[in-house]
Amino acid sequence: MIRMEVASLLVLLILAYMYFSAKRECTKLDTCFSEMLILSIVNLLLDGVTVYTVNDLEIVPIPVNDTLHRLFYATVLVEVYFTYRYMVLLVEEEAKQRIVGSKLCIPILVVGLIFLTFLPINYVQTKDGNYSYGPAVFATFLFICGYLISNIVILCRHWSQVHKKKRVAVTMGLTVECVGVIFQALFPLALSSGMSIMLVNLSFF
Repeated sequence: MIRMEVASLLVLLILAYMYFSAKRECTKLDTCFSEMLILSIVNLLLDGVTVYTVNDLEIVPIPVNDTLHRLFYATVLVEVYFTYRYMVLLVEEEAKQRIVGSKLCIPILVVGLIFLTFLPINYVQTKDGNYSYGPAVFATFLFICGYLISNIVILCRHWSQVHKKKRVAVTMGLTVECVGVIFQALFPLALSSGMSIMLVNLSFF
């Protein structure tokens, strides 16, 4: 499965080269996507590193494993926050109106990162491989689900106000994100989050 992560990273690097080498407008949407794209590359790098460290628990000290895994989950959470922010900016641009409650997204993100930092993180060892588990991971998934639900609600409420092509692209991205989160939660050894994040970036691009 690590090959899938490597392939996803290569696609993101090519996408980043195409995106940053082209002339573009410096809008809020553009800035948001730029940040999301850079963070996605960092996320995939951390994903690859943690795959090796978690499977060498006898060699890699627990504090090192904990730090790397918390950083990895933090990038996932912030990545989902960026998709929420992108959705808000897109709807505000298309519908010409402010999204009520959107300013709460940053305090919620901060709370989520605090939970991720201080809650315990555990490791499960199986014959097929090891993976991270525990309260910190559960809390992160709950915050991710909260952002995804908010995205779906915003899109449904402003469906007719968003241009058809943008609507289709964002719907594809959100669908991939939701399926990826559910699949990763059910099958923690699958390493599907990297591909999901890559496909979300590709849809938004």
